[in-house]
Amino acid sequence: MSDSHIIPFLRGARQGTAGDLALPLLPAAISVGLCLGEFSATSVMLVYVESAQPERLCWRKNLSIWADHDIISVAGCVQRIKCTVRGVTMPITIIVGAQWGDEGKGRVTDLLAAEAEMVARFSGGDNAGHTITVGNEVFKLHLVPSGIVQPNTVSVMGAGMVINPKKLLEEMDGLMERGIDVSPTRLKLSAGAHLILPSHVALDGASEEMRGEKALGTTKRGIGPTYIDKAARTGLRSGDMLAADFARRVFRAVNAKNRVLVGIYGCHPLDAEAVADEFEGYARRLRPHIA
Repeated sequence: MSDSHIIPFLRGARQGTAGDLALPLLPAAISVGLCLGEFSATSVMLVYVESAQPERLCWRKNLSIWADHDIISVAGCVQRIKCTVRGVTMPITIIVGAQWGDEGKGRVTDLLAAEAEMVARFSGGDNAGHTITVGNEVFKLHLVPSGIVQPNTVSVMGAGMVINPKKLLEEMDGLMERGIDVSPTRLKLSAGAHLILPSHVALDGASEEMRGEKALGTTKRGIGPTYIDKAARTGLRSGDMLAADFARRVFRAVNAKNRVLVGIYGCHPLDAEAVADEFEGYARRLRPHIA
């Protein structure tokens, strides 16, 4: 970290607001750099903005970010590093949110994507929401990386994500209708990303209902149960969609969860065969995007 610099950015912070978190977040920015010690870090920026007027954040001479919302609160860090992969050295910009979500990561990603060849999202599912404004158009993204609206970038959904194929295809279709290219050359899906099945969604809702007043308040989109399967190494991944017996794998996975739904939560079982047929249709469309 000797060749890097950390810039706390405090503008328009008001007493009693999230601005109070900016200085405590400095260690978080430093820790990100330490975790990436194998790389050559060139700069780190911790960002916080809250203002009733548009503000301009300048980072180096060749980059400016315009925050054009009436009120924007961004807390996290942006780190530019250099990474060598297979003998090729390339610059990488990492955006990390550090304020429990809703920091404005999507907006910052979109703006930085203008100078990037590839934009990757490394984790999360469709419970996230990134709103991007381009001119008079507003794009609300849940799975596709927000850099997709930049015409010259390749967007990658990484192995740490959990993907609901139905929601992904709905989002892709919506972008296509608005003239955004989401062809396989521009949108990639990691073979390691886990799939959210209807059984995960059902388990999410059933577990929340059983908790009663102590419910976690999840979005009931199956995110948590899918990550449980990921940790247990029992879930299906996007790469499974390339297999000839993919429908059979879905059938077995849903039936396994049916035993939990019925035996523990007292729910009705899902139609595993119908789910398998449905997911085979999703696989036919998504296979060209798998990398």
